[in-house]
Formats: sequence, C-alpha cells, structure tokens
Amino acid sequence: FIYCICCIMLLHMVRKKKQSPIGYAITKAIGIDNDKDCDWGEISRKYKLTMREIEICQLICKGISNSDIAQMLFISESTVKHHITSIFSKTGIKGRYELLNIIEKSK
Repeated sequence: FIYCICCIMLLHMVRKKKQSPIGYAITKAIGIDNDKDCDWGEISRKYKLTMREIEICQLICKGISNSDIAQMLFISESTVKHHITSIFSKTGIKGRYELLNIIEKSK
C-alpha cells in the first residue's frame, strides 16, 4: 500500500516538473499554450505520426527539454531524440521552431 502511494506521489511530482522558461515563453507568445486549440488528430493523420510522437510533440510545444521528456515518459533521452528525429523526418522540418509553426498553422 505504501509503495502505491509513493508511486502516485512520484508520478505527480514528475508531471509537475517545471517547463523551460524560454520554451514556455515562446509557446505562450505564439498562442499554442493550450493543447485544446490544436487538432492533434489531424496532425497525426496528415504526417502519419504515432501516438508517442504526438505526445512528444505536445511536450516540445510546451517547451519541455529532451531530458525532462524522457523522465516524464519513463524512456531514455536517446529514445526521445529518436522520436524527435522521426517527427522531423515525417514533417519535413529541421527544428523545434518549425514544429511550432506547423502546430500554429493547424489551429
């Protein structure tokens, strides 16, 4: 029972992890601070992104670093980098700012 409570508390702490101030300011400034504004299903279909890739896109758009994404999703940082490379390849972009532009256009 105590183990379950500790796991729940750990998950809560991981989810509350602070976002990078720079990334947060960028996403808030261009108006994609709210996931509800974006049609992630449409983006997934258009670029043939997996559910995990969409999840990582959402975290990137919130300004969360690769290492923090890895901790939040309980995967290695190299796996996060692999997913990001796949996202960039499928969408034909070269960086996070271009990803933000794609998300902005999908509103």
